[in-house]
Amino acid sequence: MNTILHGDCIEHLRRIPTSTVDLVFTDPPYNIGYDYDDYDDNLDPKDYLDWCSIWIGECHSVLKPTGSFWLA
Repeated sequence: MNTILHGDCIEHLRRIPTSTVDLVFTDPPYNIGYDYDDYDDNLDPKDYLDWCSIWIGECHSVLKPTGSFWLA
């Protein structure tokens, strides 16, 4: 409760019980070639969209029916 998690979003989201989160706030990489320390921000467009589909699906899974999803 009232916890901020830092790390691989997919790994963390998969540990959270379904329909238990009030708010997901995310500011993901946008695949525009930005120089991150440990993330390749220049993926093939299909690979990037596949990755987005996975993490967004996991967000949907953990959100309560009345939860909110904020994407920066």
